[in-house]
Amino acid sequence: MRSALDCQGKVWSVDALKALHDKQGEIPDLVCDHPPCGCAVRFVHRYQQNRSNRIEPIDVPAYIGLTSDYEHVAGCRYDAPGRLTAIVAGSDPDFIKTLETGKRELRLLVLRNGLRGKGLSGTRVAATGTVTGTSGGNTTIDVT
Repeated sequence: MRSALDCQGKVWSVDALKALHDKQGEIPDLVCDHPPCGCAVRFVHRYQQNRSNRIEPIDVPAYIGLTSDYEHVAGCRYDAPGRLTAIVAGSDPDFIKTLETGKRELRLLVLRNGLRGKGLSGTRVAATGTVTGTSGGNTTIDVT
């Protein structure tokens, strides 16, 4: 989330909350800024986290996230599970496959091949994006 509301209806961005935290000000109680939702959210300041597979700790930027035991209401723009369910329902079954457990498996190879212009059979299909290359060997693919 990029912003949240306090109990007076004031909009707080992540940057404004970072500045308040840096000045050691009191962070207000926050709620989701999408009008029909209003669930409780919290500001988490920047911190470093050690990971078992890395030598150096990683930097976790400040963010606004859900408070424990709260969820965004259906239709909220931040309701990621609801949006993913809608995407999965209308997706190609070869791309997002249903497993026996009821969970979904995302076939990244199908996505990779699709972005590179190859169909499931391995033959080339018409490109739908714009590809721009650089002399350094990197390629950028803009997908619509």
